[in-house]
Amino acid sequence: MNNELPVSLLYISSADENNELVDKLQKDNVQYLQLSNSVEAIQFLQMNEVSAILIEHPVAPVSTEDTVSFIHQELSLGVPLYLYRFTGDEDRLPEQQGSFTLLDDDLQNTDFQELLKQLQQTSQPKDYSLNYLKKVSDNNQEFILQSVQIFIDSVKKNLDEAEKAFESGDFEKVGGIAHAIKPSYEMLENQEAPAICDALTYHRQQENIPFQLSELRRIYETITSQLGSHL
Repeated sequence: MNNELPVSLLYISSADENNELVDKLQKDNVQYLQLSNSVEAIQFLQMNEVSAILIEHPVAPVSTEDTVSFIHQELSLGVPLYLYRFTGDEDRLPEQQGSFTLLDDDLQNTDFQELLKQLQQTSQPKDYSLNYLKKVSDNNQEFILQSVQIFIDSVKKNLDEAEKAFESGDFEKVGGIAHAIKPSYEMLENQEAPAICDALTYHRQQENIPFQLSELRRIYETITSQLGSHL
């Protein structure tokens, strides 16, 4: 399993630290990363996953409007994007209506409370990561989606075949299939399944095969469930 806690919220703020907002995020156990430079934030988003983005308007050196535009048009992330501003702030807001939710500086408002609730639910370790695919494809979304779909289709088919091979007593075939699907799990940076595949390939014991296959199935189903937002 990939045991690193994911960054649920990327908080982009060029202003001095907003202690009230940060205290709220910490109190609610939200896994967040604060970046003061909008260019660094864009670079981070090109290589990492987040569940939501919170921009404290205005940001620099890339303006809030251009940052919002890049996130939606170039990165096509499809994650909730919130703009936070202090009451009375006269800086012009982005014109992309519907592409973000505006939060005023009342941290008790309904939109912000709903955001915190959602982020608390996503601040859990994931069984996969797309970082390797992002790196090798230069964050090409089409390539990433195709790779994810190949994982979903091919691993299911191979697990079905491995279970049939076990039922027919062809334990060597089980090991061959385990060896074949190991790279698929590694592609998504899962650590648990490849170890099971190695055990089935090189240290196979007949009495352990049913449990090992069921574990590979469980991990596969967990990953596909967590991948839902990328399909």
